[in-house]
Amino acid sequence: MNQSLQICLWTLLELFALFSYAISDMPIYFDDPPVVHTYNRLPEIEKECSPFLSSASELKPDDVRGYKIRKELSFFQGDWTQELGRSPLVPFDDSDLPGDSLSVSSPLRLVGFEVKDVNPVHQLKNAVSLRGTMCIGMARNSTLIYDPRSNFHMAPGMSVLKIDFEGVYIETEKDGGQRLFCMLGNTTLPFWTSAPGTSSFTVSSSNNQPRLLQDGRLLLVLHYPNILTLTKRAILGELRSLNEPKNPRYFDVIHISSQLNAFSKYKFSSEKLKSRTCDLRLFRQDLDDDDANRFNNTEFCIVMRSFSGYLFNIVPNWRFFNTGRLGPFFLGRGTHKNVRLIMQKFICETMSNSARVAALFRAFPAEMEGDIAGIRTGLSDMTMAVEGIWDASKGHLCLVGCPGVSSSGLQGCDSQISLYFPHSFSIKQRSIIFGSISSISSEDNSYDPVLFELEMRPSDLRLVHGWYGSYFLLYNYSKIELAEAFWKRSQSVGLVNLIKPFFLSYPAKIIQLPRLVADVKRLVLSYSSLWKAKDVFAHYDSLSYDLRISCYGTPVSSYNSHKPDVFIELEVLALGPLAMGRRSPWLHEDTAIPDNHVKVSKSEVLNVSLSLMFTQEPLKFTEKDYKNVSKLFLEGVYDPLAGEMYLIGCRRVTVQTSTLNLERGFDCLIEVKIRYPAEALRWLVNPEAEITITSLRNENDSLYFHPIELQTSMLPYNEHQEDAVFRKVFEEILRHLMITASIALISSQLLYMKKNVDGIPDISVIMLSLQFLGYVYPVLSNTKFLLQEKECKFPYGLLGYDQLLTLLDYTAKLLVLTALVMTATLMRKVTEFRKQPHPGSPSKPIGVPQDKRVRQIVAVILVPGLLSYYLLYRSIFENEDVSRIGDAQLEKIWTNKTQEFMGFIQDLFLLPQIVENVISHSPFRPLRKLYYIGFTLMRVVTHLYDSVRDPVIDPYSDEAAFVNLDLLFTSRAHNIAFVVIMTGLAIVLYIQQERSHQKFIQRQETVTAKSM
Repeated sequence: MNQSLQICLWTLLELFALFSYAISDMPIYFDDPPVVHTYNRLPEIEKECSPFLSSASELKPDDVRGYKIRKELSFFQGDWTQELGRSPLVPFDDSDLPGDSLSVSSPLRLVGFEVKDVNPVHQLKNAVSLRGTMCIGMARNSTLIYDPRSNFHMAPGMSVLKIDFEGVYIETEKDGGQRLFCMLGNTTLPFWTSAPGTSSFTVSSSNNQPRLLQDGRLLLVLHYPNILTLTKRAILGELRSLNEPKNPRYFDVIHISSQLNAFSKYKFSSEKLKSRTCDLRLFRQDLDDDDANRFNNTEFCIVMRSFSGYLFNIVPNWRFFNTGRLGPFFLGRGTHKNVRLIMQKFICETMSNSARVAALFRAFPAEMEGDIAGIRTGLSDMTMAVEGIWDASKGHLCLVGCPGVSSSGLQGCDSQISLYFPHSFSIKQRSIIFGSISSISSEDNSYDPVLFELEMRPSDLRLVHGWYGSYFLLYNYSKIELAEAFWKRSQSVGLVNLIKPFFLSYPAKIIQLPRLVADVKRLVLSYSSLWKAKDVFAHYDSLSYDLRISCYGTPVSSYNSHKPDVFIELEVLALGPLAMGRRSPWLHEDTAIPDNHVKVSKSEVLNVSLSLMFTQEPLKFTEKDYKNVSKLFLEGVYDPLAGEMYLIGCRRVTVQTSTLNLERGFDCLIEVKIRYPAEALRWLVNPEAEITITSLRNENDSLYFHPIELQTSMLPYNEHQEDAVFRKVFEEILRHLMITASIALISSQLLYMKKNVDGIPDISVIMLSLQFLGYVYPVLSNTKFLLQEKECKFPYGLLGYDQLLTLLDYTAKLLVLTALVMTATLMRKVTEFRKQPHPGSPSKPIGVPQDKRVRQIVAVILVPGLLSYYLLYRSIFENEDVSRIGDAQLEKIWTNKTQEFMGFIQDLFLLPQIVENVISHSPFRPLRKLYYIGFTLMRVVTHLYDSVRDPVIDPYSDEAAFVNLDLLFTSRAHNIAFVVIMTGLAIVLYIQQERSHQKFIQRQETVTAKSM
């Protein structure tokens, strides 16, 4: 990339970062309808605010004072606390809690204040009148949203109170200069049941909302610093009731905290901090191993802005044992394992030979949403304001930290923060930013150092910050030799392994071929080598996407339980010469690609680095401890010939002793094998991967864990839509062939009956009725004949094949009607022949009198089968979580099960003929071998195909992962069972007819011999 394009890129990124920072302080609730602001409470305000007005300074003329007040002094997402008492401000509905609410965080107490109007007419010489609105309430892990039409709203998990204020703005010389609001409020407060202190509210029976009382006796005082500095950024305030404690409108005092927003100009104090230098001994070894990026001043500001809103993880510090405190942050009952950090309010200014930085670090519980934590503005023991200077020569940022609400100036700033940007990634280093927080105080309030890191998922680094990985990161492989030894040790020599590559292909990249050629070659050939192409990195990039896994996983031992244990996120960080989703930094657009980096023979493997994480569910990127493993950094080789990865894994551990054999705090005595599915039959069988994780430690080692074997659910892949449509067309054509074959088989039986009229009366009418039912049911129910669709819900469009599929559907129905008419003709010929006079007794018909017995015997056999079938699926329903199945799916289940049962009855179509032969002892062959063997073979093929094919499902939905697919479709066991039954019935019928006919021939020969 040339110099001008780089400058454009940096500029766009900087503008984007500035815009994101500016909008982070926007309001959190809906705007009120336009109103005309009136000021009519000035006498009351002068009385209640007299202590502040008496010490107020005279305001100097300022034409833009009103604009600055509205922009600078509004705040949102602040915190509030209430003094311990018996009169809470608002009730809270905790019915949003799940059944097990032990791990759910307490509701957030949030407050926001927006200046609505500033009166340009000065009614007091030292004050300006203004109006504003406060939104205060509680919400569980969300922002406050209120209805502008009412002052109070309560819903499960949220309570919001809106208060309108009228008051004055004044300035004082106190504490070096302050700005202050003193205001009287008016709202409707929730009404107590009896006396305040009972902690209960009177609830309206109509909408389950507390009854409200009008109250205009609320006093709000807000203190603002004149300037925004390291130690002066806090907005502090009080909201109190002016009513008597016995009044039902009374509530205990509310304390408010927030900070000045982005519209306030920040004043750096770095000149006073230059004498303070950071101690790098905490991560000296890390710096030596990873090196540090040495950005120039402009690059540094852009990079820091782009990463400032991301979440930092706390790295276990072996010297940290106090669970009540994490560095300067007081956690209460928390520990470093469930706390994260975020950097807010980032400001960066470039200077001649350095850059200076100001920001705010906020610690918050890991269960809180990062987006919510990122927009909070309250200051507390969980926040720390920082300021410092970037040293470009060392690639190091040194900051001084002050507690959330500092009242002692720089003397209270006794924390030191050091950050650097690693230049390289490895299996033991995946941090974009690495830093520490340490105490520089010699007093008793010092604390153990805290290490933190910004670790980014490979997909985010690839898609969002690919520019950073391309220009500032390298990857260093260190476990390839161990992985290759694992690969060679796992190889086995056999005939199957030698033949398999010629018929199966696995994910590997080649030059794109035409669709038809690619389909044919994909079914026959193996693509295990990377061909030289114009953009070989595009192929590597596509291959890295094919190798990712993002789906549910189930232990192999309980794979058929349809209850996955964990969600698996496997992402590629580096593959061959591709690192962080882009070409390696040492390769530029105008650089020729060395041959030794692109030629990969069929027997050669690719270096690969990945990240494996177990989570609770999709899009919840919080680690879940699964059998002592939650996250693994992987490095090894990928064999595209066999579709297998042989990897060495490293996991971070939280215990450190001299006997554990750790590497920089990682347990790297782990082997991981991943087996990918073949690509040849993905249109028929959903691709699933197998993951095996093994610890190489002894069983008595504290870090040992038992082997983990997981089978994934369906893997998403790019060609799934094309494959799903292809299968739809294929099955329609297959259905046409089967219906056509049915017509041909019926025609052959009709021709057979013309030549063998003696056996016509012995053809079972019940057998023909079952076949007739098999053609009538699809016509009446508008379902598919013989081969039902196996789709949970078709997730795609038809790629322009909708007209073809519609045409095939209509022609299939026409063919079914044709088969129906021919089966009816077959039945009519049998019944008419039975009505003809008997040759020996013209007054009696030929008809077989045992039809009633045949029906009874067949019913005795089928009814218990029907009852067993019903009881089986009833037990499956009782053991299944039906709540995950929608009404549409339930309807589809019963439709499919009805069609399935009708198909099973037709599968037993030979049973009535066998019973008829047993009863009648017919010496003839009533059915042609082609007829009953052909129909049996057709239904056997249908069941075998159905047992092989997987349902068409949405790979991005968890429906198939949690719903037992045996409820929706015929199980593989049932298919195989009916194949065996149908084959057995055909063999029995064949033996019956052949033996009876042979006996008849022998009797005829005996009679002929005697007559001669």
